[in-house]
Amino acid sequence: MRSFLALPFSKCMQNQLFLLQKNLMDDSLYNIKWVAKNNFHLTLFFFKNLSVEEMEILNRGINSIASLLPKITIKTTRLGCFPSLNKPSVLWLGIEENQEIKDSYFVIKDFLIKQRIYVDEKDFHPHITLGRIKEVKNRNGFRNLLQQKLQDLPQLLEKIGEIHLYESRLNTGGPIYIVKNKYFLNSQ
Repeated sequence: MRSFLALPFSKCMQNQLFLLQKNLMDDSLYNIKWVAKNNFHLTLFFFKNLSVEEMEILNRGINSIASLLPKITIKTTRLGCFPSLNKPSVLWLGIEENQEIKDSYFVIKDFLIKQRIYVDEKDFHPHITLGRIKEVKNRNGFRNLLQQKLQDLPQLLEKIGEIHLYESRLNTGGPIYIVKNKYFLNSQ
């Protein structure tokens, strides 16, 4: 099963992210497949194919770990692209790194490694994917749009009290994310 661990967002945050997307829409500059409003999240770990046994280990372990971790406050910072602005394939909204996110990420990563559950070795860059860029029609216009939007980019805040395990089903209309489990962070 294709799945991932992620921080979910409230309806209010989803609406704010959707408004930001609308603000960035410009078909004359680029073709982009926008993330659906109800699919916004902050991915911690992606799993290509978890076995039933790995899923059971993951559920028990993350449930225990999450209950010890504090709620996570995120603050958005800037717009960017992966792999780079010169060759953009993903448009994202950056998250200010903080100790809560780092600690949560590394505690979970250590657990996954000890359990021999595959973990991507790439550096962790907290972000929210806004869309997947198919084509940039006007590179200078695209850069200018991002620079202009950075000037009046709203800083969004969200306090998150859960980690979700999602199943990702690929569909012709875009991915469908199904919550398979919820792990509640420490309420104190």
